[in-house]
Amino acid sequence: MATNKLEGLRWACIGFANYCLVIMVLLVGLEAVEVEGRALEEDGFYGQTAVLLMLTCFFGVIQSIIFISWTGKRIANNTAAATEKSDGYVNVGYVGPRV
Repeated sequence: MATNKLEGLRWACIGFANYCLVIMVLLVGLEAVEVEGRALEEDGFYGQTAVLLMLTCFFGVIQSIIFISWTGKRIANNTAAATEKSDGYVNVGYVGPRV
């Protein structure tokens, strides 16, 4: 995969992770998750939409971190391979001794 495509994927994962973190902070800050009340007794803790959104965002952050590290390793390997190729054999046009 080309390095610029990997960098684009990496930036997309960083943006998605930031978005998920903002959603998680807002859910906690706005107290969207209820810990007491009639709804908790009827539906349970995992019946709340905010809890499901929090779990989804949490796993989205984990997935993004994994892909960010993976793309970082791939970019490092691609740049290392590109420098090794340039330091290799250079054809200077040597034909050999003429008889």
